[in-house]
Amino acid sequence: MGKQGAPEQKKPEGTEKKEAPKGAPHAGGAPSAAPMGGPSKGAGAKIGCLAQGCKDKDSRFNFCEEHFRQFKFGLITKTGLPVMDYEKKLEHYQKWLRAQKVA
Repeated sequence: MGKQGAPEQKKPEGTEKKEAPKGAPHAGGAPSAAPMGGPSKGAGAKIGCLAQGCKDKDSRFNFCEEHFRQFKFGLITKTGLPVMDYEKKLEHYQKWLRAQKVA
């Protein structure tokens, strides 16, 4: 019997969900080897820094040294695009660079 006070509902025959055989892809999605949204090191993958307009060789987390510092500071996202408050963070970053005497 179901929940107390709730009438039982019977499903008509032939409307039951059938399970897919093991190893078969789920409906609505194709199987893929790489996770969605992330760059893969397969054919056609960008080699070099992920930042927009940068053609330097990547050295850490798919960024060149300069863009890796910007990524760690929060100026660019992990995909290499500038963040929404880029101008504000850029001022802080430049002030930090002068204090560190890197620039």
